[in-house]
Amino acid sequence: SYTMEASEIPSDLNLSLALRTGAIPSNGASLKVKPFLASASRQPADIQPALVTMQNIYEQAGITLEVSKTEVLIEPAFGVVSASFTDPTTSELISKGIAGEANIFFVDGAEGLAGGLLGIAPGIGGTLGIAGNRNGVLIGLDAHLFGEQLNTEFLGETAAHEMGHFLGLFHTSERNGLVHDIIEDTPECDAETRDVDHNNMVALSECTDLDNANLMFWTGDGIIRQTGLTPGQAHVIMFSPIAQ
Repeated sequence: SYTMEASEIPSDLNLSLALRTGAIPSNGASLKVKPFLASASRQPADIQPALVTMQNIYEQAGITLEVSKTEVLIEPAFGVVSASFTDPTTSELISKGIAGEANIFFVDGAEGLAGGLLGIAPGIGGTLGIAGNRNGVLIGLDAHLFGEQLNTEFLGETAAHEMGHFLGLFHTSERNGLVHDIIEDTPECDAETRDVDHNNMVALSECTDLDNANLMFWTGDGIIRQTGLTPGQAHVIMFSPIAQ
């Protein structure tokens, strides 16, 4: 193991802790969601169907999303940003998020991820209830184009998926099929029995009838609908510090 010396600890390090207060939810919860749009060509109406899809996914799990009006960000630099949340421009963008809400930033694209950005969260979870450069998720619009058409259903699933990470959910199965979340009622796609082509990856087609239709499967293609949330996953979200 490695022990950090006192001289190596940053002098400007700040630690904040977000705690859940109030009554424990029994069979439902609500979350405030704030969408932001930074795009050279898209308007709020273009992403509205995706926001409805996201609401429907969470509603069937007993979680109401109170989605506020989309805020349009006109700064050109925010249209295509780095996928790193420590990048100055990305940090400035995410810091516009509202404390105590799940902030979703729709951008045209992000640099630093192979194959184009579907979406990325700052961690599992994010800085729930605390403003800063990890108080939201990035969603790439261009990666959800089927031809010239924006696949808003796929876009909504991606937004719901990344918000799941932000609220504390891991992938049900990781890419290699060797690592799974710790929630007891989520199905698992295990490489030993499902990686039939032996490429060290559990593909959507190899995980049929397991978790490939779960919201938190490691990947999506916009064709297989991924809207499932188990009671165990809903339980994690309901206990988020920003859930009400």
